[in-house]
Formats: sequence, structure tokens, C-alpha cells
Amino acid sequence: MTDMWGDLVWAALADLKTRLVLVMPGILAMLTLAVVGLAGAWIAARVTRRVAQAVAFGLSHIADARAAGEPVAFVVLVTGLAGWVFGHLADRSGSLAAPMLAHLAVNEAGAIAVLLVQRSTRCACPG
Repeated sequence: MTDMWGDLVWAALADLKTRLVLVMPGILAMLTLAVVGLAGAWIAARVTRRVAQAVAFGLSHIADARAAGEPVAFVVLVTGLAGWVFGHLADRSGSLAAPMLAHLAVNEAGAIAVLLVQRSTRCACPG
């Protein structure tokens, strides 16, 4: 019976490198989860929340895109990215003031740009 156990031990040791290659990713994943722990869950929840916020912000601009005759998919994508940035600002500042002011600044910059383009393209026809 001793020879059987000895053979098993030697077979296991001889094949240790292969076993480590197969088992090591699982061990590293478990260690990472243990180290990261709740921080990982918190980060995942934060990212999920920000994605949901960005999607909602982008989708809320569909009516505006249709009213302006703009491509809806492009407007949803761009405003969704802006929603992601606004969410980041809210997380970093801990307040809604930063994203609200950034949103106001973007909207006003767009309005000023429209006025400047309209003014520069007016016909200077002799009266």
C-alpha cells in the first residue's frame, strides 16, 4: 500500500508545473477578490450607476434631437457621454452643483455658437 501512495505523490510532484498552470488563475482570482473585497463591489455598483445615468441622460434628449432634425442615435450617444462626465463630476465633487453648472455652460455655449453663426451668415444685401 505504501508503494501506491508513493507513486501518487511522485506523479503529483512530477506534474506540479502543469497543475500550477491550471490552478494559478483561480488562486489569483480568489486572492484578488479577497484583497479587493467590498471595494470591488463598490466600484462595480458605481460604474453600473453611472452607466444607467448616462443612458437615461442620453435617452432624455431623443425628443430634442427629433425636434431639431438631428440624427437621434448620434445625439443619444453624445449626450450619453456627457451624462457620464456629469456623473463623474457629481461623484468627484459630492454635489450636484458641478454637473448642473457644467450642463448650463455647455447649453449656453451652444446657444452663443448658434447666434454667432446666424449673425455671420446674414445676408448683407443692399436695401
